[in-house]
This record gives sequence, structure tokens and C-alpha cells, in this order.
Amino acid sequence: MNEKGGKVYWEEIESIYLSKTRGWNMTAIHIQPHCQQEVTNRIKRKRAMWVTTAYGIPWIAITHAKEFNDELIKEWERRKATNI
Repeated sequence: MNEKGGKVYWEEIESIYLSKTRGWNMTAIHIQPHCQQEVTNRIKRKRAMWVTTAYGIPWIAITHAKEFNDELIKEWERRKATNI
């Protein structure tokens, strides 16, 4: 999920939503509290001094960002409903 190949798995996601900050659109991914330290360590590949609770994907970095956001949310809700 990040530029270094770090991953956040579907079951670790608590919510995905559109965030508008200072005129920028982002797809925000909020991590479940009990997974935050593990995800932080995996993404940063070392013990971190602080825990990351969410990640943002800036729309400016994605082609067809609205479609990406909609499809990501739809797939996450489908997986959550079927407990995959």
C-alpha cells in the first residue's frame, strides 16, 4: 500500500472513506485499533516510536481517483460482509 511495498490487509481495515482536507481529496483508510502497532511495524519495517492509525491516498497520485475510491469501498464492504 505504500511506495516501499508495505501492505495493509483487508481484515485490518476498520473504515475507508473520502476525506477532504485543505481542498485536497484523499481516500482515507483507518486501521483497526488492535492492528495498528503491527501494521505500523510492517509498513515502516522497524519498531516505530508512534503508531499510525490511518493512511491517506491522495487523489492527485491516482488516475481515475473517484472510480478507485468507489471500487475500493465497494470491495471492502463486500469482504467485510462475507468475513473474508
